[in-house]
Amino acid sequence: GIGMAWGPDGKAYFADWIGGYPLDGKGAVWNMEVATKTDAVSKEILSLPLSTPLPKERLLELLGHPDQRVRVNATLRLDRLGAWADLLAVALNDKRERLARIHAIWGWGMGLRLGRLTSLQGATQLLGDADDEIRVQTLKVLSEGRLPPPSRLTLETEISDAIAQKMVAQLASTNPRLRMQAGITLGRLGLGRVGLVATPAPIGAFLHDAAADLKMPWLRHGLVMGLVGTQRSEDLLKLAQGQDAAQATFATLALARQRSPLLAQLLASPHQDVLNEAIRAIHDDEGIPAAQSALAQSLGRSALPATALRRVINQNLREGSPEAASRILLWLQAQPESTPLVDEALQALLLFELPPILDLVDGTAKRYTKRDRPALAAVLRQGQAKLLAFKNESLKAKGVEILVRYGLDVPIADLLKLAKDTKVGASVRLQVLRLLSAKTESPAAIREALLIATLDGSETSLRIEGMQLLAPVDPASALSVSIRFLDVAGSNLAEKQAAVRVLFASAEAAASAPRLALVNKLLQPKFNESLRLDVFLAAQGSTEPAVKLALQRYLEATRKPEQLAAPGLPYELLLAGGDPVRGRALAQEHLAANCVACHRFESDEGSEVGPHLKKVGERTPAELAESLVNPSAKIVPGFGFETLTLKSGEVLAGSVLSETPLALRLRQADGVMKDVAPGAIVSRTQPMSMMPPMLGILTPAEVRDVVAYLSSLKTSAPRTKK
Repeated sequence: GIGMAWGPDGKAYFADWIGGYPLDGKGAVWNMEVATKTDAVSKEILSLPLSTPLPKERLLELLGHPDQRVRVNATLRLDRLGAWADLLAVALNDKRERLARIHAIWGWGMGLRLGRLTSLQGATQLLGDADDEIRVQTLKVLSEGRLPPPSRLTLETEISDAIAQKMVAQLASTNPRLRMQAGITLGRLGLGRVGLVATPAPIGAFLHDAAADLKMPWLRHGLVMGLVGTQRSEDLLKLAQGQDAAQATFATLALARQRSPLLAQLLASPHQDVLNEAIRAIHDDEGIPAAQSALAQSLGRSALPATALRRVINQNLREGSPEAASRILLWLQAQPESTPLVDEALQALLLFELPPILDLVDGTAKRYTKRDRPALAAVLRQGQAKLLAFKNESLKAKGVEILVRYGLDVPIADLLKLAKDTKVGASVRLQVLRLLSAKTESPAAIREALLIATLDGSETSLRIEGMQLLAPVDPASALSVSIRFLDVAGSNLAEKQAAVRVLFASAEAAASAPRLALVNKLLQPKFNESLRLDVFLAAQGSTEPAVKLALQRYLEATRKPEQLAAPGLPYELLLAGGDPVRGRALAQEHLAANCVACHRFESDEGSEVGPHLKKVGERTPAELAESLVNPSAKIVPGFGFETLTLKSGEVLAGSVLSETPLALRLRQADGVMKDVAPGAIVSRTQPMSMMPPMLGILTPAEVRDVVAYLSSLKTSAPRTKK
């Protein structure tokens, strides 16, 4: 069901999609009889349209009927009759049933909301009733009535001083529900602040036991709303600056609701809850713009809870001025690296030039213009030593990345030392290598550092980065490294694939022969199948006649049509060498491919439009590649879309789930199952897949990655018994 409502006949009505996704424009409305045991009066009243007249006296009696639907029906009819004086009389009659009195208050409140009452006479008696629930409901309907202009006090249909005093008196009750509603009503009417200025609600009346009241969220809400609507911001600020932590928290919450810039004066509060609530109100979403500059400037002035500190750092990122960047940097310089949120402060500096659209803290969408990079670099240069001094691996890596991002001139001696230090983690050394490659002095030393990074024993990411950065610095050495990666058995697949790219991008004359040799190997069955696509794609971009000719010979090799994924693209290129991690990201996140709209992968959650792929890795890579490129080639039973034409002339469409000599079970587009006798079918189309071919949506390299990911989805091997 997608929606539910109560009808005037007392039944529950539900709107329902039929078949779910994909939407087909079909649906239904269901009604449900929720009370199966009803008396004759209920059946009679609920069967009559509201336009059918009934005697007022009978309707007043029906306010006490056991069936709530009858009571509501009678209330609506009495309101239509304008019987608000009669309803008030029932409400004031303590001899009547409690539910009758409550429904009478609601009916009387309808007249109040419409501005039809000539007087609020009786309200003071209701607010003095012995039954707490009668007082609660009276407060509720009074809060929903039409408000008097601020300059008028006690005219007809307006709140009198006597009524206002009765409302305030409810705050002294021991019943928390009554206190909550009193707070909400006083706040809505603005009594004492924008309404009856002669009868202010004392601020202390809301705070009998603030520490205990804070622990009840619904009571806290009611009391805060009362403070918001009745108290001046200046008075709330004095309370928020007081010694009582609970009362200060109440006042802060009220100031936050008022969106008061005075919250900026609480940024050094000794109370953690006050700090959290004030900073959250100033910062989150659009916040309070008039106080946001003060929030940014408060960084480092006092100790803050983590939730508050995160917002203060983020406010400086939002501000985006060089002064804001300087505040973050000064805060970092004053902290030991074990301090919480040091990593988030570094991340803020890294993103400072152009923050992301989705806010890092509250997720709101904000667009920024690019900030002044030279001005930011000048600020960061003052803290360069701190950014290089971190001992923690991830913090040091981020510090160096900031230096790279803003093009800071780190002394080359420091960079060379870091690049050669094997105790420094790979992520830091990567950033150092990037900084070194941009230097022009000491070319021999830089060349040596890049070559060292490519040696055996270094991590793969360093070896690849060293080779790629070496290409513009020393093309001949980069070529030698790429050939070494391709020839040495110890190089892994990622290194060899990167070497192919470097080799084909090289302008060195010595690169031509190994390039041609690689393309010629495409015709050799024993050539590394994981490199085939990389060599093929690199050769496609080559302008060398010999390479183009060798590639043409490969493409002209005799192949059956079913061996081609597309013209000029053999299937064999898509079967090996993919990255399952990249493939998983494509399968689950690529917006155009949208695989998750139809398939489930590693869990039982998700769509059932297409087959479950949890065990699809049991199929061969060739089968997986074909299913991506030509989904209709082989269709899993029950998932192909067919059209059946019957002898009767009826045309049915859907997926055949099962088929026997006696019946064919068809799941139609709307999800309805239908059994069809085979003899009743005149014609039947071939099953077609609803999945679009992936080539064109994904590149060949991406298809290869998805094949690698799908190949990894297998059932775990059973454990052998000992």
